[in-house]
Amino acid sequence: MDKSTIDALVSSFTWSSRPLLTVTMAREYSISENRTRIEQVISASDHLRRVWSEMPTTAVRRIAAAPATYYVLNREKPDLALGFLHRSMAAELACLSGVRAFPGVWTALGDYGWDEAGRAIRAPTLRGTVIPVDFSSPFLSVNSCFDGGFTEAALNPRADCARVVQKLNSAVALLEQVSLAVRDFVLSTTMSIAVYIQPIPEVSSASSSELPGRIDLVNPGHKIVATYNLAGLILHEAMHGVMYYLESTHGAFVADDEHELLTSPWTGRKLSLHTFIHACFIWYGLFNFWKLSSRTSSNASSLQETAASGYAHADPASMVGTTETPPEIVHAIEKMQRHVRAYCRG
Repeated sequence: MDKSTIDALVSSFTWSSRPLLTVTMAREYSISENRTRIEQVISASDHLRRVWSEMPTTAVRRIAAAPATYYVLNREKPDLALGFLHRSMAAELACLSGVRAFPGVWTALGDYGWDEAGRAIRAPTLRGTVIPVDFSSPFLSVNSCFDGGFTEAALNPRADCARVVQKLNSAVALLEQVSLAVRDFVLSTTMSIAVYIQPIPEVSSASSSELPGRIDLVNPGHKIVATYNLAGLILHEAMHGVMYYLESTHGAFVADDEHELLTSPWTGRKLSLHTFIHACFIWYGLFNFWKLSSRTSSNASSLQETAASGYAHADPASMVGTTETPPEIVHAIEKMQRHVRAYCRG
Protein backbone atom coordinates (compact mmCIF):
# COMPACT_ATOMS: atom_id res chain seq x y z
CA MET A 1 0.00 0.00 0.00
CA ASP A 2 1.48 3.36 -1.00
CA LYS A 3 2.26 6.24 1.34
CA SER A 4 -0.42 8.60 -0.01
CA THR A 5 -3.16 6.02 0.64
CA ILE A 6 -1.91 5.38 4.18
CA ASP A 7 -1.69 9.13 4.87
CA ALA A 8 -5.27 9.54 3.59
CA LEU A 9 -6.43 6.81 5.98
CA VAL A 10 -4.79 8.53 8.96
CA SER A 11 -6.34 11.83 7.91
CA SER A 12 -9.79 10.22 7.56
CA PHE A 13 -9.62 8.90 11.11
CA THR A 14 -9.22 12.39 12.56
CA TRP A 15 -12.85 13.09 11.49
CA SER A 16 -11.86 16.63 10.56
CA SER A 17 -13.65 16.44 7.20
CA ARG A 18 -16.08 14.32 5.22
CA PRO A 19 -14.77 10.95 3.94
CA LEU A 20 -11.74 11.50 1.75
CA LEU A 21 -11.85 10.68 -1.92
CA THR A 22 -9.29 7.90 -1.43
CA VAL A 23 -11.62 6.08 0.96
CA THR A 24 -14.64 6.45 -1.31
CA MET A 25 -12.64 5.41 -4.36
CA ALA A 26 -11.44 2.24 -2.61
CA ARG A 27 -15.02 1.09 -2.15
CA GLU A 28 -15.96 2.02 -5.71
CA TYR A 29 -12.92 0.25 -7.12
CA SER A 30 -13.81 -2.89 -5.15
CA ILE A 31 -17.35 -2.79 -6.56
CA SER A 32 -15.95 -2.34 -10.07
CA GLU A 33 -13.65 -5.32 -9.57
CA ASN A 34 -16.63 -7.40 -8.44
CA ARG A 35 -18.52 -6.47 -11.61
CA THR A 36 -15.59 -7.63 -13.72
CA ARG A 37 -15.41 -10.91 -11.80
CA ILE A 38 -19.17 -11.41 -12.13
CA GLU A 39 -18.99 -10.99 -15.89
CA GLN A 40 -16.19 -13.55 -16.04
CA VAL A 41 -18.23 -16.08 -14.07
CA ILE A 42 -21.47 -15.64 -16.04
CA SER A 43 -19.64 -15.82 -19.38
CA ALA A 44 -20.35 -19.56 -19.18
CA SER A 45 -24.10 -18.89 -19.50
CA ASP A 46 -25.64 -17.10 -22.50
CA HIS A 47 -28.88 -16.69 -20.54
CA LEU A 48 -27.25 -15.01 -17.53
CA ARG A 49 -25.11 -12.79 -19.73
CA ARG A 50 -28.27 -11.55 -21.44
CA VAL A 51 -30.11 -11.05 -18.15
CA TRP A 52 -27.12 -9.19 -16.67
CA SER A 53 -26.82 -6.89 -19.68
CA GLU A 54 -30.52 -6.00 -19.48
CA MET A 55 -30.70 -5.42 -15.72
CA PRO A 56 -31.13 -1.84 -14.42
CA THR A 57 -27.93 -0.17 -13.27
CA THR A 58 -29.17 0.01 -9.69
CA ALA A 59 -29.77 -3.76 -9.56
CA VAL A 60 -26.34 -4.49 -11.06
CA ARG A 61 -24.71 -2.25 -8.47
CA ARG A 62 -26.61 -3.86 -5.60
CA ILE A 63 -25.31 -7.30 -6.57
CA ALA A 64 -21.75 -6.09 -7.19
CA ALA A 65 -21.64 -4.15 -3.91
CA ALA A 66 -22.98 -6.93 -1.67
CA PRO A 67 -20.51 -8.37 0.86
CA ALA A 68 -21.85 -11.87 0.10
CA THR A 69 -20.95 -11.40 -3.57
CA TYR A 70 -17.35 -10.58 -2.67
CA TYR A 71 -17.21 -13.67 -0.47
CA VAL A 72 -18.65 -15.98 -3.13
CA LEU A 73 -16.43 -14.65 -5.92
CA ASN A 74 -13.30 -15.12 -3.82
CA ARG A 75 -14.08 -18.29 -1.89
CA GLU A 76 -16.48 -20.48 -3.85
CA LYS A 77 -15.92 -22.63 -6.94
CA PRO A 78 -17.13 -21.16 -10.27
CA ASP A 79 -20.21 -23.41 -10.47
CA LEU A 80 -21.33 -22.40 -6.98
CA ALA A 81 -20.65 -18.74 -7.75
CA LEU A 82 -22.71 -19.09 -10.93
CA GLY A 83 -25.64 -20.50 -8.94
CA PHE A 84 -25.39 -17.69 -6.40
CA LEU A 85 -25.41 -15.05 -9.15
CA HIS A 86 -28.34 -16.74 -10.89
CA ARG A 87 -30.42 -16.62 -7.70
CA SER A 88 -29.34 -13.05 -6.91
CA MET A 89 -30.41 -11.85 -10.36
CA ALA A 90 -33.72 -13.68 -10.07
CA ALA A 91 -34.36 -12.03 -6.72
CA GLU A 92 -33.56 -8.55 -8.03
CA LEU A 93 -35.85 -9.00 -11.02
CA ALA A 94 -38.62 -10.34 -8.79
CA CYS A 95 -38.35 -7.28 -6.56
CA LEU A 96 -38.51 -4.98 -9.57
CA SER A 97 -41.51 -6.72 -11.12
CA GLY A 98 -43.37 -7.46 -7.90
CA VAL A 99 -43.72 -11.16 -8.65
CA ARG A 100 -42.90 -13.99 -6.27
CA ALA A 101 -39.52 -15.67 -6.70
CA PHE A 102 -38.73 -19.30 -5.93
CA PRO A 103 -38.61 -20.27 -2.24
CA GLY A 104 -35.16 -19.79 -0.74
CA VAL A 105 -34.15 -17.08 -3.21
CA TRP A 106 -32.62 -13.91 -1.73
CA THR A 107 -31.08 -10.70 -2.99
CA ALA A 108 -27.29 -10.61 -2.64
CA LEU A 109 -27.63 -7.85 -0.02
CA GLY A 110 -29.95 -10.05 2.05
CA ASP A 111 -32.58 -7.33 2.21
CA TYR A 112 -35.35 -9.21 0.42
CA GLY A 113 -36.11 -12.88 -0.04
CA TRP A 114 -38.59 -15.71 0.10
CA ASP A 115 -38.48 -18.38 2.77
CA GLU A 116 -38.95 -22.08 2.08
CA ALA A 117 -42.71 -21.64 2.40
CA GLY A 118 -42.66 -18.95 -0.28
CA ARG A 119 -43.39 -16.09 2.12
CA ALA A 120 -41.74 -12.77 1.25
CA ILE A 121 -39.34 -11.36 3.84
CA ARG A 122 -38.10 -7.78 3.72
CA ALA A 123 -35.29 -6.67 6.01
CA PRO A 124 -35.73 -3.36 7.83
CA THR A 125 -33.26 -0.59 7.02
CA LEU A 126 -31.45 2.06 9.01
CA ARG A 127 -33.51 5.23 9.10
CA GLY A 128 -32.99 7.40 6.04
CA THR A 129 -30.78 4.84 4.29
CA VAL A 130 -31.02 1.69 2.19
CA ILE A 131 -28.64 -0.21 4.50
CA PRO A 132 -30.42 -3.45 5.47
CA VAL A 133 -30.47 -4.78 9.01
CA ASP A 134 -30.35 -8.50 8.29
CA PHE A 135 -32.03 -10.78 10.82
CA SER A 136 -32.86 -13.78 8.66
CA SER A 137 -31.12 -14.13 5.30
CA PRO A 138 -29.10 -17.28 4.58
CA PHE A 139 -25.96 -15.14 4.40
CA LEU A 140 -25.91 -14.88 8.20
CA SER A 141 -24.44 -18.39 8.23
CA VAL A 142 -21.74 -17.50 5.69
CA ASN A 143 -18.29 -17.24 7.21
CA SER A 144 -19.44 -16.21 10.64
CA CYS A 145 -16.86 -13.96 12.28
CA PHE A 146 -17.44 -15.56 15.65
CA ASP A 147 -16.14 -18.72 17.29
CA GLY A 148 -18.52 -21.57 17.95
CA GLY A 149 -21.07 -20.82 15.25
CA PHE A 150 -24.74 -20.20 15.85
CA THR A 151 -27.82 -22.28 16.31
CA GLU A 152 -30.65 -22.17 13.81
CA ALA A 153 -32.61 -20.12 16.33
CA ALA A 154 -29.84 -17.53 16.34
CA LEU A 155 -29.87 -17.24 12.56
CA ASN A 156 -33.64 -16.78 12.50
CA PRO A 157 -34.33 -15.21 15.86
CA ARG A 158 -37.71 -14.51 17.34
CA ALA A 159 -36.47 -11.09 18.23
CA ASP A 160 -38.04 -7.73 18.71
CA CYS A 161 -36.62 -6.51 15.41
CA ALA A 162 -38.22 -3.08 15.68
CA ARG A 163 -36.56 -2.47 19.05
CA VAL A 164 -33.15 -3.53 17.70
CA VAL A 165 -33.46 -1.28 14.66
CA GLN A 166 -34.58 1.60 16.87
CA LYS A 167 -31.46 1.17 18.98
CA LEU A 168 -29.26 1.06 15.88
CA ASN A 169 -30.94 4.24 14.61
CA SER A 170 -30.24 5.92 17.94
CA ALA A 171 -26.58 4.91 17.68
CA VAL A 172 -26.28 6.35 14.16
CA ALA A 173 -28.04 9.52 15.35
CA LEU A 174 -25.40 9.84 18.07
CA LEU A 175 -22.65 9.50 15.46
CA GLU A 176 -24.30 12.32 13.51
CA GLN A 177 -24.67 14.45 16.61
CA VAL A 178 -20.95 14.16 17.28
CA SER A 179 -19.74 14.58 13.71
CA LEU A 180 -21.27 14.58 10.24
CA ALA A 181 -17.93 13.30 8.97
CA VAL A 182 -18.22 10.22 11.20
CA ARG A 183 -21.80 9.57 10.17
CA ASP A 184 -20.99 9.92 6.49
CA PHE A 185 -17.98 7.64 6.87
CA VAL A 186 -20.05 4.87 8.46
CA LEU A 187 -22.97 5.14 6.05
CA SER A 188 -20.79 5.34 2.94
CA THR A 189 -18.71 2.27 3.79
CA THR A 190 -21.40 -0.01 5.27
CA MET A 191 -23.44 -2.18 2.90
CA SER A 192 -25.30 -4.28 5.48
CA ILE A 193 -25.60 -4.99 9.19
CA ALA A 194 -26.01 -8.62 10.22
CA VAL A 195 -27.72 -9.15 13.58
CA TYR A 196 -27.28 -12.28 15.68
CA ILE A 197 -29.39 -12.94 18.76
CA GLN A 198 -27.85 -15.11 21.46
CA PRO A 199 -29.31 -16.14 24.84
CA ILE A 200 -26.40 -14.53 26.72
CA PRO A 201 -26.05 -11.12 28.42
CA GLU A 202 -23.21 -10.05 26.13
CA VAL A 203 -22.86 -7.64 23.24
CA SER A 204 -20.10 -7.90 20.65
CA SER A 205 -19.19 -7.00 17.09
CA ALA A 206 -17.02 -8.27 14.29
CA SER A 207 -16.17 -7.85 10.63
CA SER A 208 -14.18 -9.82 8.10
CA SER A 209 -11.90 -9.16 5.15
CA GLU A 210 -13.93 -11.80 3.31
CA LEU A 211 -17.14 -9.79 3.74
CA PRO A 212 -16.04 -6.16 3.33
CA GLY A 213 -18.82 -3.71 4.01
CA ARG A 214 -20.71 -5.94 6.44
CA ILE A 215 -20.91 -5.24 10.17
CA ASP A 216 -21.84 -8.18 12.40
CA LEU A 217 -23.47 -7.44 15.76
CA VAL A 218 -24.42 -9.86 18.51
CA ASN A 219 -27.31 -8.79 20.77
CA PRO A 220 -27.24 -5.08 19.81
CA GLY A 221 -30.72 -4.64 21.27
CA HIS A 222 -29.85 -6.05 24.69
CA LYS A 223 -30.72 -3.81 27.62
CA ILE A 224 -27.12 -3.85 28.86
CA VAL A 225 -25.78 -2.00 25.80
CA ALA A 226 -25.80 1.79 25.98
CA THR A 227 -26.32 3.83 22.84
CA TYR A 228 -22.83 5.37 22.97
CA ASN A 229 -21.22 1.92 23.29
CA LEU A 230 -23.22 0.63 20.32
CA ALA A 231 -22.17 3.70 18.32
CA GLY A 232 -18.55 2.89 19.16
CA LEU A 233 -18.96 -0.71 18.01
CA ILE A 234 -20.49 0.37 14.70
CA LEU A 235 -17.71 2.89 14.06
CA HIS A 236 -15.08 0.33 15.08
CA GLU A 237 -16.26 -2.19 12.49
CA ALA A 238 -16.77 0.46 9.81
CA MET A 239 -13.12 1.43 10.20
CA HIS A 240 -12.10 -2.19 9.79
CA GLY A 241 -14.33 -2.33 6.74
CA VAL A 242 -12.69 0.58 4.95
CA MET A 243 -9.25 -0.90 5.66
CA TYR A 244 -10.42 -4.19 4.15
CA TYR A 245 -11.57 -2.27 1.07
CA LEU A 246 -8.22 -0.50 0.81
CA GLU A 247 -6.26 -3.71 1.28
CA SER A 248 -8.30 -5.50 -1.39
CA THR A 249 -7.52 -2.75 -3.91
CA HIS A 250 -4.13 -1.37 -2.82
CA GLY A 251 -2.44 -4.37 -1.24
CA ALA A 252 -2.28 -5.70 2.32
CA PHE A 253 -0.60 -3.79 5.14
CA VAL A 254 1.80 -6.70 5.56
CA ALA A 255 2.51 -9.38 2.98
CA ASP A 256 3.43 -12.08 5.49
CA ASP A 257 1.52 -12.40 8.75
CA GLU A 258 3.61 -15.19 10.28
CA HIS A 259 5.34 -12.93 12.77
CA GLU A 260 5.07 -13.86 16.44
CA LEU A 261 1.97 -12.57 18.18
CA LEU A 262 2.07 -9.08 19.65
CA THR A 263 0.35 -8.07 22.90
CA SER A 264 -2.14 -5.26 22.44
CA PRO A 265 -1.33 -2.38 24.81
CA TRP A 266 -5.03 -1.52 24.77
CA THR A 267 -6.62 -4.88 25.63
CA GLY A 268 -3.77 -7.22 26.58
CA ARG A 269 -4.88 -9.69 23.89
CA LYS A 270 -2.38 -11.53 21.73
CA LEU A 271 -2.77 -10.33 18.15
CA SER A 272 -1.32 -11.25 14.79
CA LEU A 273 0.83 -8.53 13.23
CA HIS A 274 -1.89 -7.69 10.70
CA THR A 275 -4.57 -7.42 13.39
CA PHE A 276 -2.20 -5.36 15.57
CA ILE A 277 -1.71 -2.85 12.74
CA HIS A 278 -5.49 -2.62 12.27
CA ALA A 279 -5.82 -2.03 16.02
CA CYS A 280 -3.37 0.89 15.90
CA PHE A 281 -5.55 2.63 13.32
CA ILE A 282 -8.83 1.66 15.01
CA TRP A 283 -7.88 2.97 18.43
CA TYR A 284 -6.62 6.20 16.87
CA GLY A 285 -9.95 6.69 15.12
CA LEU A 286 -11.87 5.92 18.31
CA PHE A 287 -9.65 8.30 20.31
CA ASN A 288 -10.51 11.14 17.94
CA PHE A 289 -14.19 10.21 17.96
CA TRP A 290 -14.47 10.14 21.74
CA LYS A 291 -12.49 13.39 21.91
CA LEU A 292 -15.17 15.03 19.75
CA SER A 293 -17.89 13.30 21.81
CA SER A 294 -16.57 14.71 25.09
CA ARG A 295 -18.14 18.07 24.20
CA THR A 296 -21.63 16.61 24.56
CA SER A 297 -21.32 13.39 26.60
CA SER A 298 -20.01 12.73 30.08
CA ASN A 299 -19.47 9.09 29.14
CA ALA A 300 -16.89 9.96 26.49
CA SER A 301 -13.98 10.88 28.75
CA SER A 302 -13.33 7.39 30.08
CA LEU A 303 -13.72 5.91 26.61
CA GLN A 304 -11.29 8.48 25.24
CA GLU A 305 -8.78 7.56 27.95
CA THR A 306 -9.11 3.88 27.03
CA ALA A 307 -8.55 4.64 23.36
CA ALA A 308 -5.51 6.78 24.19
CA SER A 309 -3.99 4.34 26.69
CA GLY A 310 -2.12 2.13 24.24
CA TYR A 311 -0.30 5.08 22.71
CA ALA A 312 0.09 7.02 25.97
CA HIS A 313 1.50 4.22 28.14
CA ALA A 314 3.18 1.95 25.59
CA ASP A 315 5.06 2.25 22.30
CA PRO A 316 3.17 0.43 19.55
CA ALA A 317 5.21 2.21 16.88
CA SER A 318 8.41 0.61 18.19
CA MET A 319 6.66 -2.74 18.57
CA VAL A 320 5.72 -2.67 14.89
CA GLY A 321 9.09 -1.21 13.92
CA THR A 322 10.89 -4.37 15.00
CA THR A 323 8.91 -6.44 12.46
CA GLU A 324 8.90 -6.65 8.67
CA THR A 325 6.17 -4.02 8.50
CA PRO A 326 6.69 -1.58 5.57
CA PRO A 327 8.20 1.76 6.70
CA GLU A 328 5.16 3.69 5.44
CA ILE A 329 2.96 1.85 7.94
CA VAL A 330 5.47 2.32 10.77
CA HIS A 331 5.70 6.05 10.06
CA ALA A 332 1.90 6.33 10.06
CA ILE A 333 1.70 4.64 13.47
CA GLU A 334 4.46 6.94 14.76
CA LYS A 335 2.42 9.93 13.54
CA MET A 336 -0.75 8.73 15.27
CA GLN A 337 1.23 7.99 18.44
CA ARG A 338 2.75 11.51 18.51
CA HIS A 339 -0.69 13.05 18.02
CA VAL A 340 -2.26 11.14 20.91
CA ARG A 341 0.69 11.71 23.26
CA ALA A 342 0.75 15.43 22.51
CA TYR A 343 -2.94 15.67 23.39
CA CYS A 344 -2.49 13.69 26.61
CA ARG A 345 0.38 15.95 27.70
CA GLY A 346 -1.98 18.88 27.25
